[in-house]
Amino acid sequence: MLAFLMRIPLIRDFVMLFPDALEFHERMSRKAFWKAMGGFLLSYLLITLIGEGMLYWVMPHWVHRHVTLFADIWIFLPMAFCLFSFLPVLAAQSRRLLDANLSRWWLLLTLIPYLGWFILLVLLLFPSRSFGTGREISAPPSY
Repeated sequence: MLAFLMRIPLIRDFVMLFPDALEFHERMSRKAFWKAMGGFLLSYLLITLIGEGMLYWVMPHWVHRHVTLFADIWIFLPMAFCLFSFLPVLAAQSRRLLDANLSRWWLLLTLIPYLGWFILLVLLLFPSRSFGTGREISAPPSY
């Protein structure tokens, strides 16, 4: 099943965020960022649907056996997924802001409910900006 999920491009792009979870200094292109965020949303929806399906279709048959611990696990599974993926998503947002030539301090806008989230969403949509002037100075030849 895991190999099947890794063949889905959006989920594969999201999983590729985890090796760089602590890398806040590189840049990430707009296309790669939004593909990874699409994978995050798709993964979250799959986990939520699986959890809800287990809760409403499988758990009623187990209730008479007093197995309520599993019900609690399925309810908190999406929240655990979000906590597990918090740092990779934060690092991806940081790299995306650096690619747009913006400060990472803009991530503090998420502390402002709704308005801050919307402003950060707009900032993450900015195109990539080059860091050079277009002219490169070559080093003198070494003899």
